[in-house]
Amino acid sequence: MRLIALSSLTCLALACDPGATVNSHPSADAGTVDQTDGAPTSNAQISGDITSNQAWSGEIELSADATIKAGVVVTMAAGTTFTGAQGALLRVEGELSVNGTAAEPVTMNPVDGAGGWGGFVAESGGKVALHNITGTKVATLLNCASGALECILDGVHFTGFGKVIDASAPATLMASDVSDMANAGIAIKPGADVHIVDSKIWTSTHDIVVQTGGDLLIEYSEIGGANLSYEHCDIHIGAADSFTIRYSNMVDAVYGMMLGNTTNAVIQYNNFIGNDPGHDLSPIGPNTAADVRYNYWDQGAPSLGADYDTSSPASAKITEAGPRI
Repeated sequence: MRLIALSSLTCLALACDPGATVNSHPSADAGTVDQTDGAPTSNAQISGDITSNQAWSGEIELSADATIKAGVVVTMAAGTTFTGAQGALLRVEGELSVNGTAAEPVTMNPVDGAGGWGGFVAESGGKVALHNITGTKVATLLNCASGALECILDGVHFTGFGKVIDASAPATLMASDVSDMANAGIAIKPGADVHIVDSKIWTSTHDIVVQTGGDLLIEYSEIGGANLSYEHCDIHIGAADSFTIRYSNMVDAVYGMMLGNTTNAVIQYNNFIGNDPGHDLSPIGPNTAADVRYNYWDQGAPSLGADYDTSSPASAKITEAGPRI
């Protein structure tokens, strides 16, 4: 591929960012530029520091690590084709908004011949919102680092990759269908405040949702449940500041849920179906005052001791549970 580099004089004249490498593909229209900073935004290669606002569309290639600097806003239009070089990361100290639609999603895949690209990192002070995207082969789609201000995954349809989200800050996963992940495809760590809603999350090399700290709310979702897929543990809670799951399905795993080191966990109005015998809910550490009422258990409500209120089980599958879309 021939690269057309902007000279330093041209950069000065256009007020573009000399630290960012943004090169046109041969098919790019040389007149297609963002009037904010003069950087090509359609059919372009991206790397280095991005220090002024840009709007990306067409074919965008992350050719090496890049950073959207603090105060900078980058948008990606519906229908954009985004590809990443092997292991390449796009770090966001400012703001990134990917604006795919259901009719025109943004596709995200590695460049030809690469085993996978690195993903997005919302750094401290950064904001990342990914709407209606589809793709495969990314190490961690969104790493929400400590201090990040916003991490939104909305309408994500990915398969065959490492993690959906690795969160140490507030994050939301909604209206998504993700599958075929590495262990801890969704990782909730100390400092995180994660909301998962209206999503289907299935197939892992080991466990799917793993929490080691922070706050987690899951509702109207399905964890596991794909025919002939493998889930060792749909949900593994090793420790939590808070944990709530309601109106969701834990389906067809070796362990539906492992629960440890929680206080006042809320597990209500869920369906536990098709998990290995005796493994719908398995304590793996102390839990204090766990509210486990109103669930449907296809094996019958478990007897877990005084710290687990499993009273008032549902007599039939809860039809309201699971994704609403």
